[in-house]
Amino acid sequence: MSGCSSCPGGKYQDEPAAKSCKTCEPGYAPSSETDSVGCSPCAAGYQSPLGLNCSACPPGSFSLAASPLCQLCLRGTYNPEFSSSTCFSCLMGTTVSEGSVSPEQCVGFISKRLVVENPWADQVSSLIISFSLHLPLQRGSEIRVGLPNFVHAGQSNVTVAASTSLLHNVSFTGMWRQADELISYNLLILTMTSETEIPRNTSVQVHVPSSSGVTTPLLGLKACETFSVSQCLSIQLKETSGLVVNPVAFQPGEFPLIGSFANSPTLIWSVSSSQFILSGTFVMSLGIGEGLEFHLPCFAANCSLLKIQSSPCNLFGDRGSWSQERSLFNVTFQGGGRLSDPIGCATEDPFLDGNQKFSIVINGLMFQSNACELQQTIKIATPASAGPTLPTNISKICRLCVGQSTVCCRSAGLECLAGYELTAVECSSSSSPQDVCYA
Repeated sequence: MSGCSSCPGGKYQDEPAAKSCKTCEPGYAPSSETDSVGCSPCAAGYQSPLGLNCSACPPGSFSLAASPLCQLCLRGTYNPEFSSSTCFSCLMGTTVSEGSVSPEQCVGFISKRLVVENPWADQVSSLIISFSLHLPLQRGSEIRVGLPNFVHAGQSNVTVAASTSLLHNVSFTGMWRQADELISYNLLILTMTSETEIPRNTSVQVHVPSSSGVTTPLLGLKACETFSVSQCLSIQLKETSGLVVNPVAFQPGEFPLIGSFANSPTLIWSVSSSQFILSGTFVMSLGIGEGLEFHLPCFAANCSLLKIQSSPCNLFGDRGSWSQERSLFNVTFQGGGRLSDPIGCATEDPFLDGNQKFSIVINGLMFQSNACELQQTIKIATPASAGPTLPTNISKICRLCVGQSTVCCRSAGLECLAGYELTAVECSSSSSPQDVCYA
């Protein structure tokens, strides 16, 4: 009588006096290479199609525990590793096919650009949205343009006109979706309605006329330091299959940077001391060498260079230039502080970021005439490349009365500067009753 034989690799036997060995179910493998008496499930990242042994999933695929077969990474995901239990999602774009092995296979928008034809804050403007894709566009596909803080007046339908570099008779419809509980930012949804597929790598241009009533943000546009889809301009694709490509942020140079002062500038001047104080808030970014421009037609000076004190951290240096012919006063951003400045200002920052409060004291400006309509003529602007603004009216204008400590505001009902209160008295015998700020 011959002896018993061990089960060969890939086989097992869990019963006595057996004449043959068994094969494990798919997704399982013998517990040991030889003399196995049972089966164990393959770990996540492995497969066993025949139940003989567990083999690693190759790049571009994944598996859960006890899986007969590895599965290809779905579109929009990739995996560069062996033995993976999951695939990584594309941070931007999607993949052309399943089984991608590298983030370089995540594709989407080859190019994108947003043109604001009236590039000023809080202005109705036409828009031109240009893009090209690695993927073909079919009827029903959506291009979703995220426009946080833009405003659309009117119905949800938006008139648009489209053209491409290759095809004629391309058409899209436009729909405005206001921010809600599901989407925290405003969307312009462009749906392709033409029958002919737009091939990949085709340049597409969609024009939104100003008659559509789209208004630029009151606080302007600035580049996003950290991408947040609720705060940054973005573009994404929704395919007819329902797959939504992750939003892609517009980068600096792909849209105009628009600044504003958000109706914040305040002016106060002293007739007796020829001192002039301007304060407000930037909603833009200023680079070294860029600055502010003040239109001051009611004032004059005897010098072309005037001494200033600016805060925070003396960012605009100690002097500004005056043009009597144009009634313009200019100051230039010097950088983010110097070692000679007070403690806390010794940083070297080449940009002054948005929402930065500022104050500038100008010495040597003299008021020319009480006939000036200050509220209509005094304006502030900036020629900065990182946030040009239209001249903005000074929102609060006050005067320090001669021989008094009171400050007379030229426009009624406005909030005074910090440290002052409102009272209704006459500023002088020659003026009509108006709001007066006093210390």
